[in-house]
Amino acid sequence: MVRWIAIIITALVLTGCGAKFVYNNIDWFVIDYVEDYVELNSTQKALLSDKIASFSTWQQQEEMPRYLHQLEQLSLLQPDQFSPRQLDCTERRCSSIISAW
Repeated sequence: MVRWIAIIITALVLTGCGAKFVYNNIDWFVIDYVEDYVELNSTQKALLSDKIASFSTWQQQEEMPRYLHQLEQLSLLQPDQFSPRQLDCTERRCSSIISAW
């Protein structure tokens, strides 16, 4: 039993680390993905990397606080007291975050 708990905890930690790794290196992953379809010269790579960095900064400063607020609001909801009206409000808030893109 202890072994399974250790395996589950390790898997969860690695999942979190993997997501953070990808998020922090997204420019490399995007450039690699784009280069699967087109060939970029060094100027194009630098431009794409700058655009990704700008987008990432904007997303961290502007969007992440909105995501965190939404998650905090969701965590306050009690599953046994969740009504269709609350679901509708939550869906509209999520849609507004998505449509802001």
